[in-house]
Amino acid sequence: MVKDFRQKILQSISVSGPISIAQYMHLCNSHPEHGYYATGNPVGKKGDFITAPEVSQMFGELIALWCISAWKALGCPNPVQIVELGPGRGTLMNDIIRVAKTDADFTEAARFNLIETSPSLKKEQQETLADCKAPVAWLETIENLQPIPAVFVANEFLDAIPFRQFIKYRQRWLELCVGISKEDQSNKHQLEFVIGPSGLDEVLLPPGHKGEPEGAIFEYALAREAISILIAQHIKNHGGTALVIDYGHEKSGFGDTFQAVQSHQSVAPLTSPGECDLTSHVDFQAISKAVGQIGIEAGRVLTQGEFLLNLGLLERAGRLGHGKPVAVQQQIQQDVERLASDDQMGKLFKVICLTKPGFSMPLFEKSDVE
Repeated sequence: MVKDFRQKILQSISVSGPISIAQYMHLCNSHPEHGYYATGNPVGKKGDFITAPEVSQMFGELIALWCISAWKALGCPNPVQIVELGPGRGTLMNDIIRVAKTDADFTEAARFNLIETSPSLKKEQQETLADCKAPVAWLETIENLQPIPAVFVANEFLDAIPFRQFIKYRQRWLELCVGISKEDQSNKHQLEFVIGPSGLDEVLLPPGHKGEPEGAIFEYALAREAISILIAQHIKNHGGTALVIDYGHEKSGFGDTFQAVQSHQSVAPLTSPGECDLTSHVDFQAISKAVGQIGIEAGRVLTQGEFLLNLGLLERAGRLGHGKPVAVQQQIQQDVERLASDDQMGKLFKVICLTKPGFSMPLFEKSDVE
């Protein structure tokens, strides 16, 4: 399948010219016949990558406790929507619903929504949640949500939203695109990165861009900002909050973070279109600025390690392992380290909270990022 899809992309480029990295990502992820999320089963040990909810139930349990605490901080609205964006296999939502049952008032108020466009993933989520006995609905867009308060959870969602790259070339910032190479020794064309003609307004660049060397890369993800604004607009109009967890950087900067993962291994992003997970690091400062334009505040950026440890990860691990065999306790300890240690997911992954001004969410306060 990958050869057929690559050939289709090559033919399209040969006719219409190079495409942006954003267009390439959209094709690879969302093509109805060959797209990664439309046809594959990406998450889990048998897939291409493992997300935090798949590492341990502790992650989802702590997220659930945060959602309940956030709901109380909002004044216990009834009803309230718990909305997960990009819910993967449904593991996180399953854990949230399970823990939600420990609070009768929250259980009575909560309606659970999953925002999903992939038919194959939706089917798997339905199987995961088949026995949850809670009001669960699947929607394709944020705009389809009811006009009531919502607690949004977006874990490893924004990183897969298409973005654009610009390269400093002869003192200008020009778009880096996907084109086709000249014929190689096997008389075949290949996909390759090429410099396109369109440039980027320097107003959109971070401070210090004039000092960046030739070949420096700047990544711009307007689609991520647009989705964040949609979330923020719902919060502004109907109340609620949003928890965003992803790998990325706290402040805007320069560097190439475009990456692809296949069978838990890094691969070149252009080698297997439609067959690998394409992502890049999330610019949390850009997200904060975007939602700030419509009056929504972004709390200070926490690392995932800080967030989970402050929520009680170690205490939960202790209770989960109490009285269990040594092998189980060792596995729980390994899971804690993977989720929270600096050299694994703990430091690379960041957490941010979006709220209306005046609301104080658990573990978050007004951002110090300008």
